[in-house]
Amino acid sequence: MEESFKRFECVTYMNFSYCKFITEVPDMSQFQNLRRLLFKRCHNLIKVHDSVGSLCKLVELNLSRCTNLTGCPHEIKMTSLQKLHLRYCRSLDHFPHIVGKMDALRTIYAEDTAIKELPPSIGNLPRLESLVISSHKSLRELPSSLFTLQSLSWLNLRGIQPPSRKSLKKSLQENQPVISRSNLKMLNLENCCLLLEDLHLALNCFWNVQELILSGSDFVSLPECIIECANMRNLVLNKLQEAKRHTRVAIKIGKYRG
Repeated sequence: MEESFKRFECVTYMNFSYCKFITEVPDMSQFQNLRRLLFKRCHNLIKVHDSVGSLCKLVELNLSRCTNLTGCPHEIKMTSLQKLHLRYCRSLDHFPHIVGKMDALRTIYAEDTAIKELPPSIGNLPRLESLVISSHKSLRELPSSLFTLQSLSWLNLRGIQPPSRKSLKKSLQENQPVISRSNLKMLNLENCCLLLEDLHLALNCFWNVQELILSGSDFVSLPECIIECANMRNLVLNKLQEAKRHTRVAIKIGKYRG
């Protein structure tokens, strides 16, 4: 396979999605014109060569639902990358270190992985707009640099558990002056074992938030601090005394204020 790859230096698009025979992505350093590389649902894929992390013209890398993937590039320095898909890579336990500024990257989807922590180099993504990250083995660390990203508007941290919750609290406290200038519009903290004091801190930081998801929190009543978020339009939660247990409730904040 590696020999045949050498004939396609000018290829810009490769789609191996749903291929059950691929177990390893070989050295692709000759594919410097590649713009899209897709391996969706390649369930037997185990390893992606480190050279993929240096494809300077790549715009999209999609490894979604590669359930046996354990090895992806340890470093990425992809100045053109806009979309990174790692969702449902349930065997993947590390997130790549980001080398230098990657100004083009807008979206990262990495829900339901085994990723244990995000690297501090996540701060090298100044234009990141959407981040979805969750781990069935629980994230251990959320770096402070995550909360300095001024372009971030969509942050989904569903299911993070202690000690990640403690890491979240520490990061929010350390970066509160910076975070308060953020443009975050949607914050998902579903099933994050939040305490009321954690929510107060989060809302003091993300006071511009428009949609807040708190389902799975153990609040017995609607926290009053939510009313202070003047731009909030939608709140989703459950387990309130006035709602049936395990019922998902959406509350329009404008009506609640009235």
